[in-house]
Amino acid sequence: NQTCQTSPYETELVEMLLARGIEGVRQKAIGPYNCDFAASPVAVEVFGGWYHWHGHHKLRSEDRFRYLMNWGWNVLAVSVNSREPVTPALADYVATYIEQTRRNPPLIC
Repeated sequence: NQTCQTSPYETELVEMLLARGIEGVRQKAIGPYNCDFAASPVAVEVFGGWYHWHGHHKLRSEDRFRYLMNWGWNVLAVSVNSREPVTPALADYVATYIEQTRRNPPLIC
């Protein structure tokens, strides 16, 4: 099944990143995982709900992040919700992180 669910938060952040000149791939397949937005060498995960930080989702995130980093990706997870929405400041932060990582990639992710 090649369908992937995306959240409105993810869509909003990606649109803001595109407006800042950051291009990438939505729902990029990396091994058995899909990251929400890949702007090589950064895999951006948009955690759009409290459930990401608890139970099964939290346990799964550790394995997921370790896998992505072992394959050379830098993982940036951002947490957004109705009380802390996607903002221009968040988009600026993510864009700057991606630009800096592209200019000066770490030897180890």
